[in-house]
Amino acid sequence: MAYEDPLQSLQVSPLRSVLQQPQANLVELTSLPATPEIFAGQQLAHAFRWEIDQRQAFEDYCRWYEAIALQNQQEAASMANDIDIRSWFRWRR
Repeated sequence: MAYEDPLQSLQVSPLRSVLQQPQANLVELTSLPATPEIFAGQQLAHAFRWEIDQRQAFEDYCRWYEAIALQNQQEAASMANDIDIRSWFRWRR
């Protein structure tokens, strides 16, 4: 059984059926490779850029989280030295 390429139908450009009279600048368009091969580099670049953006967003989040954690620790340490006002309102000690 012979292997049939599912992309074989894409080898013929849709421009060939539209262009009955090929002109010099349009002939080059009809000889372009199939669609998946045309956009392979663009798709790879898009996936790479998306990965970089995701990593940058995660790094920014980690920096923000670390800064907030440090701020919360400092506030908790300063509140530990404050006067306990709740003890003034307790009935029993």
